Amino acid sequence: MESIVQPDTLVTFKHKAQPFKAVLNVLKDLLTDVNIRFEQGEVRITGVDPEKIAVVQADIVTVEEYICTGDNVYVGVNIPYLYKAFRGVGRDDTFEMRINRATPNVLDIVVLTPENTIKSSLSVKSLDIPLESAAVPNDVS
Repeated sequence: MESIVQPDTLVTFKHKAQPFKAVLNVLKDLLTDVNIRFEQGEVRITGVDPEKIAVVQADIVTVEEYICTGDNVYVGVNIPYLYKAFRGVGRDDTFEMRINRATPNVLDIVVLTPENTIKSSLSVKSLDIPLESAAVPNDVS
């Protein structure tokens, strides 16, 4: 597999498209806008529901390839808009998310076929969403 690292890139994240689409499908019914935070070793999606009753956090732990050369890089995105990029994904499709140093407020998303040809692409300008945090217990008994 060809490396996806590029010198001008803050974040590169590659994952199977179908499972990520399933996560987005659930989140779009709960949240409108979320922050996607890229840190060393983890990708975290966090948002507050429109009624400000619940904080929802989803950690993405199984990825094909993930490189984050920045510290605490995040983008705010509208979930229903992001979901549209994944409407036509197939079972074996993958996608890449990239944030470049020159445009740190833009999330580039490319959906790829199993043959690594581009199926669709989308550039999303980051929304200014307050960073929400919640203490989530590691072990719930």
